[in-house]
This record gives sequence, structure tokens and C-alpha cells, in this order.
Amino acid sequence: MIEAMNITNIETPMYDDVFGMTQAIYAAQESDHRTQVGAYISGIQGSNSTCKTSGGRPHAETTALLNCARVGISTRGETLYAPWAACPDCAQSIITAGVARVVVNRGAMDATPEDWRPQVENGLNMLIDAGVSVEVMQPIGMYINIRGQKVEV
Repeated sequence: MIEAMNITNIETPMYDDVFGMTQAIYAAQESDHRTQVGAYISGIQGSNSTCKTSGGRPHAETTALLNCARVGISTRGETLYAPWAACPDCAQSIITAGVARVVVNRGAMDATPEDWRPQVENGLNMLIDAGVSVEVMQPIGMYINIRGQKVEV
């Protein structure tokens, strides 16, 4: 999926990238949803179990951005870390929040369920079209659940 897109591979991740992805995965592991998704930006985590409403639950990326807004942290020019590239709704939130860079994880991206792929591709295209840099990291030896399946990320 990501090979055909304008996405950079991070060959040798810097400490900040490893730390950011680790925090996103920790947030994902705290999720009680059967597919664990987390996000990390500007010292703030979000997961797909943080806030449940009658209409569902906000996705991790949007939750992390809203948590930053709640405490007054600007996300303009920042990097957001998440196992997956964003769905179209989260991509729109990322673009609107002024995020400059999104780092995703190859393990999660490769394990994307087939029925999610069109949404993930749409979100990726939105980010790229808006000038957000999208980069992919190799798995760092942690695990999340994707629909009950343990996946190395």
C-alpha cells in the first residue's frame, strides 16, 4: 500500500522518532478496543478508548490533538506519531491542526485489514496533498492487537 505513495522510509530513526513511536504504542496498548490504536504529539498521548460517546469513540489521532488543545499546546509544525496513517477524518484534523509531519509504523501499516485499506489510502493522500510529510519507521519490537491478532510494531 505505502510503496506506491510519496512516503519516506526512515532508515536510521533518531531518538525523538523512536521515543515518539514508543509513546504512541504505549497509548495503543492502553486501549481497551480490540484494535489498539494510539497517537503521540507534543508530549500528549491519545488512544481510541480515551472517550466513549453514544456515537462511537474518537480516533487516537484526533484525541491526541484535542488533548493538546485542551491544555494549550500548539501543534503547528509538530510531528504526530501513530501506528497507522490516519483515516480521512483524522487526516483532516491533522491538516487543520497544522501538523507538519506524520510518522507511521511499517508493522501496523503492513497488517492493515483489507477493509480499512481504502480509508487509510484516502487519509494518506489527503496528508500528502496538503504538504504534510509522511514517513514510515520499521517495527521497534513492541506489540499491539489488530482485531485480536498480535502484531509487531
